[in-house]
Amino acid sequence: MYHKNSNIKERILQIAELKKVAKADLCVDIGMTYGNFKGSAKNTPLNSDAIAKLLSIFPDVNPVWLILGKGEPLKNMSAENGIFEVLDEVKKLNGEIVGLRDDFKQILQSYLSDRIIISETASKRAANPKDDYVRPKDEEYPKRIRKPKKRD
Repeated sequence: MYHKNSNIKERILQIAELKKVAKADLCVDIGMTYGNFKGSAKNTPLNSDAIAKLLSIFPDVNPVWLILGKGEPLKNMSAENGIFEVLDEVKKLNGEIVGLRDDFKQILQSYLSDRIIISETASKRAANPKDDYVRPKDEEYPKRIRKPKKRD
């Protein structure tokens, strides 16, 4: 998309293409006219004010590429964006962890509550074993399985 063998004015026009800005509008924004970027005028030097204005308008433009034509036209923002993506992911995971922690608390409270009830019931049974079991009367047994009477 950009030409490596170009002068600074051609690179400014390439920035306009990259940023999808009208070339004439960009020239006016940096204090020049589009006529300075055409024909033999594009081979004349560019003042430092125009460079400063361009870099202030588009801070992601690589100044080394703009001035010397070396490297990429835009700064490598992927490292900075990557940090923000990681931070967003950490925030998201933190929210999930908080949710899981709350779920775990509820499960643990329910489990402990059940254990306390079981423990209390077992303690009551141990203290009063007769209260826990009531032997049915003989007439409640079916006839087939009645206890045999003792013979004398």
